[in-house]
Amino acid sequence: MEYYEILQKLRKNKGINQTELSKVLNTSQSNESKYERGVIEPNIEQIRKICIFFDITADYLLGLSTNPKKGRFDEQE
Repeated sequence: MEYYEILQKLRKNKGINQTELSKVLNTSQSNESKYERGVIEPNIEQIRKICIFFDITADYLLGLSTNPKKGRFDEQE
């Protein structure tokens, strides 16, 4: 899965809309929509906020890990 598919899935599973998530990320709803469509990529600060809000690793968000709580190197152990 691509990051934008993961982000959309996380948001829907949490039961919030794009406007609510955009407030958490301190961005516009328009940008949040673009993140979820893969039109633009979130910057490192946005990725950090997403990971904290959803309690996941950046590796999971970026599709590098299948475990939301562990990075790809953690999974190799």
